[in-house]
Amino acid sequence: MGSSRQTALREGPEQTSITQPDSIEDALAQASRNKGDGHLDAAEALYRYILKEDPQNAEAQKALHN
Repeated sequence: MGSSRQTALREGPEQTSITQPDSIEDALAQASRNKGDGHLDAAEALYRYILKEDPQNAEAQKALHN
């Protein structure tokens, strides 16, 4: 893909690409957009990234439980 900050996630017949976020806030925004667009695998990956960086992040914890 060229960019070391970009990851392709496999989702059904299509691929969704996400870029590594610059901040927790950016990651939350990306995850929310992905979730809203139906890209649940990409959203989950971002929420897990957030929890790796900030294990107590309530928004990411809640999103993964839903």
